[in-house]
Amino acid sequence: FTGLPVAEDLMTQFDVEAQKMLAGEQSPEQAAANAQKGWTAKF
Repeated sequence: FTGLPVAEDLMTQFDVEAQKMLAGEQSPEQAAANAQKGWTAKF
């Protein structure tokens, strides 16, 4: 279980990577890998 501040931070990290992907700045694989790095650190 993670608290609300951590959950909001993880959601924001994912959203940032998704926006980069949609803008064509990175591939879906890169977006997933970058988001996973942040999530792994919290769990």
